[in-house]
Amino acid sequence: MIEPVQIVHDGPGVYVRAWCRQAEGERLFRIQRIEQIETLPDVLRSQRADALARTAAPRALAPRTDESISVVLRFSPRPPGRRSASPLPAFIARSPAR
Repeated sequence: MIEPVQIVHDGPGVYVRAWCRQAEGERLFRIQRIEQIETLPDVLRSQRADALARTAAPRALAPRTDESISVVLRFSPRPPGRRSASPLPAFIARSPAR
């Protein structure tokens, strides 16, 4: 069972950054390899997953070429009175057997 905290883009790959309860640690799960998702009812996100959500994701190491450009994104603060999105629920992700 994993507790997702973020979607991470790394070049062509897209991953779910999550707290993995089986491994008891942070893991990245490639979305293209997930075959089935089952949302678990009434499962609250653990304190470990909440702590992970407050940390920065590992920096993506996308390959750079001569044609690569640097981009800076700037975001404005959230408008007053607007709440943040609710955290993602815990779910089970099944990948194909290797």
